[in-house]
Amino acid sequence: MKANLNTDGLFTDKEKATEIVVSTLKGSYHVAGYGLGHEPNNPLSRMIKNSRDSMVKKEQKIRTENNWNKLAWHKLGTTFLNGFILRFTGGATNWIVLRAQSGLGLGIASGFLGKWMHGPDFSVELDFKNAEAIQRSVKERLGARNQIGRGMAGLTYTLAGYIAYYLLTAGGDDERRA
Repeated sequence: MKANLNTDGLFTDKEKATEIVVSTLKGSYHVAGYGLGHEPNNPLSRMIKNSRDSMVKKEQKIRTENNWNKLAWHKLGTTFLNGFILRFTGGATNWIVLRAQSGLGLGIASGFLGKWMHGPDFSVELDFKNAEAIQRSVKERLGARNQIGRGMAGLTYTLAGYIAYYLLTAGGDDERRA
């Protein structure tokens, strides 16, 4: 890939090369977090993440106002909400989605659906126009590949389990049949 970038003249400018590498790394980091269940992959976990982000922003605003009583009550509420009520909800729903993609093979459908939604440009080279375009194209391609791979691996293991179960339990009761 580096040779293609050099022939296109993208690595001749040091700033552009740094932007390309950093943007590719950020996009890859996001895809890895998604695959591990650390990034929101469903509406409920996205809502929880957005809620937590807004709580942090509100806390920072209260700190700048030096309103310590309000900050203490806000911290108490967010600690109770995040520590007891929503503690594992976002991560648990992420894991449910990942398990459905692997065990039920939904990753194959969602991966190919992502390829279909992004149209014919999906199979061409990465888009190096700017940092956002690089991150988006890396997320789309790697995300779809990970979902398809997760679905294929999950279905393979599920099928192997069913075959092993059938081979271990079927046949062996020949004495009862006679």
